[in-house]
Amino acid sequence: MPSVGWTTFLQRIYLTNLDWTLMTYSTIVGFGYALSYYREAQTRAVKEATLETQLAEARLKTLESELQPHFLFNTLHAISTLIHTNPDAADRMISRLSDLLRLTFDRSGAARVSLQEELEFLGKYLEIEQTRFQDRLSVRYDVDPDTLDAEVPRLILQPLVENAIKHGLSPRVGHGVIEIVARHDEGALWLEVRDNGVGLSGSARSQFRSGVGLPNTRDRLECLYGDAQTLEFSEGNGGLTVRMRMPLQRSTAAARPDAILVA
Repeated sequence: MPSVGWTTFLQRIYLTNLDWTLMTYSTIVGFGYALSYYREAQTRAVKEATLETQLAEARLKTLESELQPHFLFNTLHAISTLIHTNPDAADRMISRLSDLLRLTFDRSGAARVSLQEELEFLGKYLEIEQTRFQDRLSVRYDVDPDTLDAEVPRLILQPLVENAIKHGLSPRVGHGVIEIVARHDEGALWLEVRDNGVGLSGSARSQFRSGVGLPNTRDRLECLYGDAQTLEFSEGNGGLTVRMRMPLQRSTAAARPDAILVA
């Protein structure tokens, strides 16, 4: 039994343990606030990441919407020039354009596709150009079969090939060659578009840099891969080579090696 009254005894116990009680209380309250702040920060980070993803997707769709009317108008212009001089060729180009548009609509909404799908789309486009150029244009493919299931941005090759034809092969007198190369190395996918055209003069270089194709391609690569990509071009032997590097990511779609076009 305490030697003093119960009231005095309890007051002494309270005052003796007050510092420990306050420390324990502060620790519990602080931990609760820290946990609440952490959860709020996590929620905010998820919302910000979701918003960034939505903004990136919106930007990609805007960039793709610039490309589709561009090559469509150019193709229609080419058809219009053949209607009176070569009706059969114009009719074939309209048929190829129909196939091309069907592929475009079938793949709408996808930011990335397999390289095989991209090559199939490019093949339809090149059939239109070969109809226009007749025997002045040849296409060669040097594609590693192990890259067919790699994911690439949709419509990544077509604008570069279109630029090669417009700036390199159209002014050239004689036979023109477009070569498509695909390789992978150390977790990276390399794509190249080569031509044996006239190269780039000062005015052509300015148009090449400021036109739709190259800036659009660069923006889309940066939007999808950030600093993990490169886009560069070089001249040599009168032609031009555009080279792209991006992370090697496999598509879930099964690749069909027999679908590759042969030079």
